[in-house]
Amino acid sequence: MSYLGFYIDTTKICMFSKSTCTYCNKANELLKTYNYEPQVYELDNLREGMFIGQQLKQLTGQTKVPNIFIDGRHIGGYTELYNMHVSGELKNIIRSKQHVLTYTCIKCGVNSDTKILPCNCLQYQYDDWGRPI
Repeated sequence: MSYLGFYIDTTKICMFSKSTCTYCNKANELLKTYNYEPQVYELDNLREGMFIGQQLKQLTGQTKVPNIFIDGRHIGGYTELYNMHVSGELKNIIRSKQHVLTYTCIKCGVNSDTKILPCNCLQYQYDDWGRPI
């Protein structure tokens, strides 16, 4: 996987696709319902796309797209991604990838996912790390 290792991020969902592929578009739309933007490589738009396709076939045995990897692990194509969606496994995977910053009132301890706290105890200005300024 030396050459493909450059393309496959082991911390993200990576999809090898073709711009005209219906199932690739469906896979991308399914991931967008989770507000998740996968790492997508359109093989028909890459100069080395044919070579990458050959490398994928050797690595996975799969000749069609989408060819999807989650955290560097090959899961298959759209059908496997959809099955993960139905079982709830995809939701858990994506939730673990989305880090939500929370802001906490230092007076009462109420949490919020925005800089505006619902408690109105003390309205501090917060920096991007959630610390009072």
